[in-house]
Amino acid sequence: MYAGKADPYISTGVENVFIAHLANRNGFYGLHIDNDIWFTSSPNEGVVKRTFPMLVTKHSIYYERRVFKGALWFSTGFDIRYTYRNNAPYYDPLLATFTPVYTTSKSYPMLDFFLNLKVRTVRVFLKVDNISAYFGPKGYYSLYGYPYPDLSFRVGVKWRFFE
Repeated sequence: MYAGKADPYISTGVENVFIAHLANRNGFYGLHIDNDIWFTSSPNEGVVKRTFPMLVTKHSIYYERRVFKGALWFSTGFDIRYTYRNNAPYYDPLLATFTPVYTTSKSYPMLDFFLNLKVRTVRVFLKVDNISAYFGPKGYYSLYGYPYPDLSFRVGVKWRFFE
C-alpha cells in the first residue's frame, strides 16, 4: 500500500450522512432534458466525509422517437457528468477493499454521446465515452491511482428471442 496516501482505520463513532437527490424529467415533442443532482454532507470527520463526493450531477439531453409506423425506436443525445470534491478512495485489488484517501482529486466534466436503436426484439447501442478528454485537460481518475479511460467507443447488440 502507499504510505501516507491511504490509511485504513476502524471508526468506533457514529457516522452520520445527509444525502439529497433532486431530479426532473422534461420532454417536448421527442426532445428530452433530464437532470439529476446528488448532494452529500457529513457533520463529522469520518469515512463518509473522506469517501463520498460532495456534489454529483448528471444531465442528459436527447431526442427519442418512433419511426416507420412504430417499428423502429431510436434515441440519441449527450450525457454530461460532473463530480465536485471527489475524495475517491484507494482500491486494493489484493484485499478487494476500499480505503479512504486524504487527498481530493481534480474535478472535470465528462461528456458522452449515445445512440440507441430498437427494432422489435433487437436492441443496438453505440456510445462514445469521455469525449471531453479529447479536447479538455488530462487527469481523470475514477478511483485513487486508477485513471479513467480516455476517449473510447462501445457498441452492443442485444437480441431477445422471447418478448
